[in-house]
Amino acid sequence: MEKTIVKLFVGGLPPDIEEIELVQLLAIYGEVLTIKIVRDRLTKNCKGYGFLEMANIEAAENVISYMDGKPIRKKNNLTINLVKEKAHSTSTEQFSPTLQPIYERVTSEATSKKKRPRVNRRL
Repeated sequence: MEKTIVKLFVGGLPPDIEEIELVQLLAIYGEVLTIKIVRDRLTKNCKGYGFLEMANIEAAENVISYMDGKPIRKKNNLTINLVKEKAHSTSTEQFSPTLQPIYERVTSEATSKKKRPRVNRRL
């Protein structure tokens, strides 16, 4: 059995769910390494989704096959998917020192300060 960490997306979570409750629900299907429930900064309520890392692909497939679409607290149905990692580009263009960033000045008439007209005062 190969030890590769697999990341899962879990959606359909109720606003008041705690990490321990989700781990207890999913850990019977495989070893859960980490868990992160995404929360609102102000209210600290769950935004309805989170991420977890499983110890291997077999554990992740077990969680998906047994829990995807199942109700949690008799209300919400869980959505569980594998997270596809973005491939890292090894392009030489990305690290080329000849490429220069392009900067543009962004102004808004609403936020820009209007200048006073000059008054020529010669005595």
